[in-house]
Amino acid sequence: MLNWQDVNAQISKDSITTIILVRHAEKVKDNTANPALTTEGELRAIKLAYMLREESVAAVFSTDYERTLKTAEPTAQFHELKVQKYLPQNQELFLENVLKQYRGKTVLIVGHSNTVPMMLNVLTGENYWKIKDYAYNDLFIVNVVQQGDGKVLHLKYGEMSEPPILANVDDHNIAIQGYDVVSYFEYKKPMKGSVYYSA
Repeated sequence: MLNWQDVNAQISKDSITTIILVRHAEKVKDNTANPALTTEGELRAIKLAYMLREESVAAVFSTDYERTLKTAEPTAQFHELKVQKYLPQNQELFLENVLKQYRGKTVLIVGHSNTVPMMLNVLTGENYWKIKDYAYNDLFIVNVVQQGDGKVLHLKYGEMSEPPILANVDDHNIAIQGYDVVSYFEYKKPMKGSVYYSA
């Protein structure tokens, strides 16, 4: 006999798209329009690929800049994918197309300190602030059924990103590193919180 509860659960699971959003890794401060990654940035890009190694990543997207492309490439290469370029000007249309084409799958999108929050806003209907200029270790996992209803899990990965000057540092604002990460993507349910991951 057909179990409608199981059928509905499967439909629900298949309708959830997981979008992984990250800012590009550390860039060279050379005052050019298209800087490359620093050595630290190249290492972070590799750590991102390592973190996503067991996930079934169906597509990898990047803006057409050296720093975003080089952040995306290790993950794309590991999953035998080509990095697909996108224009950041129309976030809503881009994300709408991603949700249609990759419904029920997992997608990585590499963006910038201002565009990643914009995409989070479109996906969740909430109001995320611009990422701090010194912060390169934010990773957002958004589970989406339709645009505007996304649920976010905010993680940290790789080495800590610290502001140029730290004042009044005490035991309460020292981040804990070295968590053993499980596959958060397998849960496919609304999640909130923050875990620091050091690959």
